[in-house]
Amino acid sequence: MYFFPRRPGIGLSVALLAAAVYASSVPQDVTTIGFQEVDAKKPDTQQICAMTYQNPRQTWIDSGASVFLDRWLAANGSDNWANRIDQQTTAHGSQGTSNLDCVDLEGGNCPYPSKQCREFTPPPLFHVRNAMATCYNMFTAFHEKLQDNTILTSLSIENIISDMGLSTPDRGINIFGALSGSFGVAAGLAAAAGPLIGGPLGILAGIFGIAGATQGSPPDYSQPLKDQLSAVFTATEKQLETTVQTIFGGGDTSKLPGVSGVGPNGETQDIAKFFADGKFLVQVTSAGVITSLLDPFFQKGAELMRQSLVVTLLKAAGYYIFVNTDRDQNACNGITGSRFINGVSNRPLPRVSRKLTPYPTYQQCYTIEHGERFRINGNIAQTTKVIDRNVVLNFDDPSKGYNIDVVTFYNNAQACQDAHPNFDGEVDTAAIPTDGSYPQCFFNLPVIKGSTSPCVAVAEFKATYPDSLGFSVGSCEPPPTLPPPGSNRPPPGISD
Repeated sequence: MYFFPRRPGIGLSVALLAAAVYASSVPQDVTTIGFQEVDAKKPDTQQICAMTYQNPRQTWIDSGASVFLDRWLAANGSDNWANRIDQQTTAHGSQGTSNLDCVDLEGGNCPYPSKQCREFTPPPLFHVRNAMATCYNMFTAFHEKLQDNTILTSLSIENIISDMGLSTPDRGINIFGALSGSFGVAAGLAAAAGPLIGGPLGILAGIFGIAGATQGSPPDYSQPLKDQLSAVFTATEKQLETTVQTIFGGGDTSKLPGVSGVGPNGETQDIAKFFADGKFLVQVTSAGVITSLLDPFFQKGAELMRQSLVVTLLKAAGYYIFVNTDRDQNACNGITGSRFINGVSNRPLPRVSRKLTPYPTYQQCYTIEHGERFRINGNIAQTTKVIDRNVVLNFDDPSKGYNIDVVTFYNNAQACQDAHPNFDGEVDTAAIPTDGSYPQCFFNLPVIKGSTSPCVAVAEFKATYPDSLGFSVGSCEPPPTLPPPGSNRPPPGISD
């Protein structure tokens, strides 16, 4: 960052000059705005042009790009700023027009600088132009990938339904919420692998959430799921286009991500805050390189979308996770897809010694199950059945492409259930982890905990489960060994 020393006797005149410059409605000479030195010393062009992007934030500040862009926007406004800043800085504004077009994702012209840094006036503009080109090309690559049939093919609803052994009607399911967190998680994972692109990836990932929040009308859940999926991609494409138009063309810039408050380097203009910290300074010089950097992000995003669709469809078909507090490890290990893992009791145990934590940790048997209705004594009742082994084996079968780690699946669902005991947990798109871990409730199957069967849990804990599962005191046929209702029998290993 540049600091301009004061000289005796001229401080007031410089302040008045600066005030006049920024109050003027006429665009000012951009070769000086941001560098209003009070002495004759010019910025060190050689130093500015020698800066690399190994530390983008520091380069953005030390080169003067942050100050320059913020002050230029304050003086000239954000409407069509990308084109106007090029027009005014090329040949000191004598060219009159500019063919730079960073607004149109389909046919724009927003290239990386073709001239050397020292030829830019002022030199910090070279870094601004690099950031502009990277930003534009990342949005363009994302836009093109969403139009790529390969992703849509990999998300084939029909194949997922078949792999999960489902016969659920292909309608009436909200898949937008299921997909909104997928690219956020992918951004964290890709950023961890290549931290220099972490900042822009976070921006791109948030577009799914923005698209979901700004849809003009609620999605039509009565449509076939493949049509809903196409609608999700279409909405996201439009949001990408709208965002790029706002970034480079102006408008309601307050809606851009990360522009609230004052910027990290004191930026006051929304566009300058959007580009703050040099998040788009990546050591590349072509759009093709940008696309290759983003490929792992797209691939992981598509995989996570498949995982999310699996959970959404299983949930809609009435599947849940049953935690059998009585089943021992040998019995648990005999069930395909089960895991005997640590769990935390989701209810206080009043008769446990006060020296123990109210929520003791102990091993529990987790399985994926679904209700199965049957007739007994002339009445319809319901019991539980473990998911088909061939289905659960698809979870981590590399050839299927879901790559679902079953332990992670169970732990994420349990954390979701603990946080949302009313079975209403959903992914919070505003709280996507930046380290690539799954957000809470990514795998949000209902979790039912009890001894022997969910029917026991109904009577033992007086639990209330979602209607879609069909479990209630009236419809459950408990086994003969059911403990008396309300007995609050403690979990195995915990003495009375």
